Amino acid sequence: MHIAALALAFSLAADPAKPPVPPAAQPSTHPNVPLIAGGTIVLYVAYGAPLATAVVYGVLVVPFIAAAKSRIPTEPFLLLVPVAGPVLLNQTRSMDGENQLKTLLYVDAAAQAIGVAMLIAGFSMRSPDAADWRPYAGPAGFGVVRRW
Repeated sequence: MHIAALALAFSLAADPAKPPVPPAAQPSTHPNVPLIAGGTIVLYVAYGAPLATAVVYGVLVVPFIAAAKSRIPTEPFLLLVPVAGPVLLNQTRSMDGENQLKTLLYVDAAAQAIGVAMLIAGFSMRSPDAADWRPYAGPAGFGVVRRW
């Protein structure tokens, strides 16, 4: 009985002449699309070339080495590992004396790391919409509100 009396008191206190107030909507957010697109392109280029190199080596070179019954060097398969693969390949003995290639592999590893960082940042950073139109409906009416 006390709850009904409180509900009646609150309903009588409301001013029927006031327009309805739209509910406080949460700002809509979306991932940072330019950062995701840039990270995808950087990672695609930086990881695509070493990946293609390792695949071509495995498909075209390894069968001939195996046919000759020689030891198959497996170091180029390190390029299949993203970001760490070029660095690991630089640490092998087969890379001694090839300073330009070592530098290129370090630059490639850095570019892969930057691409991964851009992807992670793009998905984790949410940017609010600049302006957003939201419909609302209330007990005394309905309408559209624009948030900035």
